[in-house]
Amino acid sequence: MLLSLGGITVGIDPADAPRLPSRLEPWIVPERNDPAVAYTGRHGPVEDAGVLDAVFDSGGVWRVDRRGDGIRISCRCGGPSGSVYQALELGPDLSSGRATLDAAAIGERDPFLLRAPMLELWMSFLLMRGRGLLVHGLGVLAGGRVHVFAGPSGAGKTTMARVFASLGRHLVLSDDRLILRTDGERLLVHGTPWHGESEHASPEGGELAALWLLEKAPESSALPLAPDRAARGLAGACFAAGWPRTGWAHVLGACARVAREIPCGTLRFAPDESAVRAAGLD
Repeated sequence: MLLSLGGITVGIDPADAPRLPSRLEPWIVPERNDPAVAYTGRHGPVEDAGVLDAVFDSGGVWRVDRRGDGIRISCRCGGPSGSVYQALELGPDLSSGRATLDAAAIGERDPFLLRAPMLELWMSFLLMRGRGLLVHGLGVLAGGRVHVFAGPSGAGKTTMARVFASLGRHLVLSDDRLILRTDGERLLVHGTPWHGESEHASPEGGELAALWLLEKAPESSALPLAPDRAARGLAGACFAAGWPRTGWAHVLGACARVAREIPCGTLRFAPDESAVRAAGLD
């Protein structure tokens, strides 16, 4: 079984395929070629990895450590002091992994080995290795091209998604996370399974048409944004937790490219159709 997430094909361990969550089913694609990345895995207690070189600790469930030439992503019961119930060990290029999940530790019966947040974390690290970005953003597919409305939690992505959905003119790809591919001649945007409160999630995608940074306001208006400010705003909307600072050159370079090549602006919006008109999508 293969999934295609932002154009990256993921080979699912055959033994794990029956456990695939239903929300991932729209991302299944025909097995025509070898996957770009793949994993094997097992259920059972997670082996003690010994002393590790910490890269990042979320302060919550998950952390990232260096292990040899690769990395180890682990999740812990209840937070930093809890026991590890899930781990994914990845090789140097992050393309092959070994997953372990202790279902008994979390009181679940036979769950998917890459249960949340593991698959999303793996994809975000793969993207930041030169493939692209995982963006906190609302994506709207209009006329075969994607308009991205980016911003942190509370910026208004869910509100805007509901406005677009209520009008029914364009497809909402996601109300929270988008994959932006920057490793080709064209900048491409794809929906992801990792939705927000309005639960919009589509595997569709298209070429990036415009980038908007969201701001709530009493009245809707659109303002052009200089490339340097647009690049900083996009970088601030990227999911980059857990990535070592030495790897940020790609993230910043990708944001700078978007700001150079794509119309960017600030959308100050009221939660109604006037925001759609201001963005030129009425």
